[in-house]
Amino acid sequence: MFRPTSIDVCNLALSHVRGQAIQAFEERSNEAVQCKRFYQPALYATLEALDWGFARAYDLATQYAGLPKGIWTHAYVYPEDALKVRGFTNDMDVRPYARFEVGVIPSTNQRVIYTDLAAPLVVYTRAIDNPAYFSPQFYMAFSHLLAAYLAAPIGRPELAKQQLDIYSRQILEAAASDLNEGIHDNVFEPRDPDWIEAR
Repeated sequence: MFRPTSIDVCNLALSHVRGQAIQAFEERSNEAVQCKRFYQPALYATLEALDWGFARAYDLATQYAGLPKGIWTHAYVYPEDALKVRGFTNDMDVRPYARFEVGVIPSTNQRVIYTDLAAPLVVYTRAIDNPAYFSPQFYMAFSHLLAAYLAAPIGRPELAKQQLDIYSRQILEAAASDLNEGIHDNVFEPRDPDWIEAR
């Protein structure tokens, strides 16, 4: 079974924009420097774009002590390994998730999540860094977003928009695939990053 590495992802992204393959991030080539620079931002952006099954986590929400008064009845601690919280539920088979809002306690800088659900499970996307765990759809979408980021720095700026468009289509297809399997989530509406819109 193919077990991709971060270098495999980078080389696939580079192939999308006609770049030279690399062997390691520590190389002195421009391709290696730019891959090292953009790999994690592109990874996290792709993870945040959709409630990917392979990165989805459920955990008992930890009550935050000293709930400030407001429109919400409960406050919970933001999970340490969460990249993005998707919602709260008391039943993993029920969607949509309960309403919530993310905030910060000014006196402690503690990140918290407000909701009206008591003793819930918090559903979130974990920061999965090991490409061996990526689903095939995620692997391809991630490679195209990384390619969009790499295009201009390696001298292929004309390919950036094309790669972003491919990435956006693949995200929508992945969302539709989840819906067809009975998983209901907010569909991602792609938007050009500011650095592309400014071109």
